[in-house]
Amino acid sequence: MATNETGVTLLSVFGNDKAKLQQYKNTVQKVLSDDQNFERYWMMYAKIAQEQLCSPYIKDKQSVIQCLFNAPKLRLNPDPIFGEIYFIPYAGKLTYQVGYKGMIKLAQNTGKVKNVRAGIVYEKDKWEFWEDENGQHFKFQPSLQLSDRGKEIFVYSIFTDETGKPNVHIMESSHVDKIKAMVKARMKDKQTPWDNELFEPEMRKKTCIRRHWKYEPKSAEVAHVIDYEEKIERGERFKDLHPELEEIIIPASDNTIENETITDLIPELMTPEEKAKYNK
Repeated sequence: MATNETGVTLLSVFGNDKAKLQQYKNTVQKVLSDDQNFERYWMMYAKIAQEQLCSPYIKDKQSVIQCLFNAPKLRLNPDPIFGEIYFIPYAGKLTYQVGYKGMIKLAQNTGKVKNVRAGIVYEKDKWEFWEDENGQHFKFQPSLQLSDRGKEIFVYSIFTDETGKPNVHIMESSHVDKIKAMVKARMKDKQTPWDNELFEPEMRKKTCIRRHWKYEPKSAEVAHVIDYEEKIERGERFKDLHPELEEIIIPASDNTIENETITDLIPELMTPEEKAKYNK
């Protein structure tokens, strides 16, 4: 549990106006609409909000209530244990990143996609793929030598529509490696999920799904996530403002990304000098 050494609370962000906080809570419930366990959802939501408000790496405290609102708006569970959406300090503000499971849920929420899955094919696996007048077809059988499936060949994602028809997208491993290299270059040689042998396979599959998204029927929410995450990757300006919150909160400042990376503000990955900078 985070220790509140900053004195900032969820209520204080709203100027200690309980009516405004209640209005914010009601708006969260409204965008969730049919959530049957809203009080449980709100308890987790408020807990995460308070933990982020306590963070010395987030200077713009109002960015917390703006950013967290993306979870209910995208109909994703904010609890990190579900792996649907993650909240990350970035250049003094709070940002979000949709997880692998969140991407699958968003695709299914469009009502046009029945199922989404992704995987990695290695040289010792058996993979067949062909197209004919009836559409795309594939067969995949992973090698039983799970500890040594050989060199990675490509990453794939499969979107199955409401009729059961699959749509396959393939990314060559060399293409994924180029994206990995681009991200690592932006991270200035600091540790990223791409460097973790447990997380990298999920990052590779997520990369494939996100590219696949562009060719599939998508909702406004999916289009927003694609645009948001690609702007973050490129280090461009972004605005995380919601019309639903205009009468409740007033943004303290424009959300400008400086020449810093997400990992610059993750305590475990910061140097002592960087910690001293952001603790001022």
